[in-house]
Amino acid sequence: MLRSTDLRDEHKRLTGEHLTIMEAANAAARDLTRDERSRLFAIERRLTALLDVIADTETAEARAGYVDLIRTKEPRTMTENDTLTSLLRSGTGRTTLRYVAREARTLMTTPDAAGGYTVPHRTEADIWYQLEQGPPMLRAGRIFATTGGNPLDVPTVANFGTAVAVSQGSAIGGTDPSLGVVTLGAHKVAQLLQVSRELLADSAADVEGFVAIALARNLEVKVGPWLTQGTGTTEPIGYLTHAGTAVTGGTGVAGRPTYSDLVDTYGALDAKYRRNAVWLLHDTALTAVRRMTDTSGAPIWAPAANGNPETLLGHPVVTDPYLPALGTASKSIVFGDPTAYAVRIADGGIDLEASRDYAFNQDLTTFRSVLRIDAAPLANDAFKAFRGGTA
Repeated sequence: MLRSTDLRDEHKRLTGEHLTIMEAANAAARDLTRDERSRLFAIERRLTALLDVIADTETAEARAGYVDLIRTKEPRTMTENDTLTSLLRSGTGRTTLRYVAREARTLMTTPDAAGGYTVPHRTEADIWYQLEQGPPMLRAGRIFATTGGNPLDVPTVANFGTAVAVSQGSAIGGTDPSLGVVTLGAHKVAQLLQVSRELLADSAADVEGFVAIALARNLEVKVGPWLTQGTGTTEPIGYLTHAGTAVTGGTGVAGRPTYSDLVDTYGALDAKYRRNAVWLLHDTALTAVRRMTDTSGAPIWAPAANGNPETLLGHPVVTDPYLPALGTASKSIVFGDPTAYAVRIADGGIDLEASRDYAFNQDLTTFRSVLRIDAAPLANDAFKAFRGGTA
């Protein structure tokens, strides 16, 4: 059986390979090749699976009494998991769960000087991994992780201008590019999580995993609707808010699309966005589309195979639980370019702090997590939606 250190070595190697492929394409100012995309999808699927395997392996090793120094027979010393346990049991401390760029598909393991060692690699990964399971734009959008929360201006290009044909000796005309800006702030979402002394004292319990999952899921329940349907007033602007209706379905079919509806939605998106576009579907829409066939009777849904994702009309499919359910007048299917959606994560990540003083009279340890985030589409025409019929 592989040890957790071996699995982490594999995770580090795959992360490096992923970054190398992305950097090579960026350096050459070119799109990814088909082989590169296939390899990236395969790496990302393996990295996702490794997080669960590493978590299970580390839990098994901890319960069996294994530590990294067994092979050298050196005395047992404080490990990162031990220091997190110390934070949990002492009920004091503070750290920031850092976010890193999407190209890495992993989380930073370098601690900060103010106490980053209080949260181990695994728990840091668990929290971000759990948080990203709901809102697809946390996985696929353009992420801007900043040190503070001051307004962040993201430049945009409305159009690149036009060139004109010029005859010999004539003045050169044309129009200039039209530039714009999207300003991102920092909306705060936070929670308190209280754990009893008895639970923390039970060394057999996976306290780190429990805290990670609870914190992440509670944050995600709030952030997820923001990134999908946020109005932009006291919350981020969701991508659905600016998704223009490409097609309205027929009546008497409970809002279900036809094959022609999906083809028209595909064609409604400008070609400059189709290159990186994905299908975003609510689970109810996903079920309906999987049953659909084209005009020749062949399924339009392509299952995942050889490391490639499930596709619809040649583009990846992503489920979003915060889209409206399939139904009349519902936008439950969106086709668009997630790289045209900006997500700003202020303060570098999630601020996590523990205190035994807050609920001292109840003998509870209180954990506080704070995430400051904002988001908005960088272009109003980067997403197109299918809308169910009105009856």
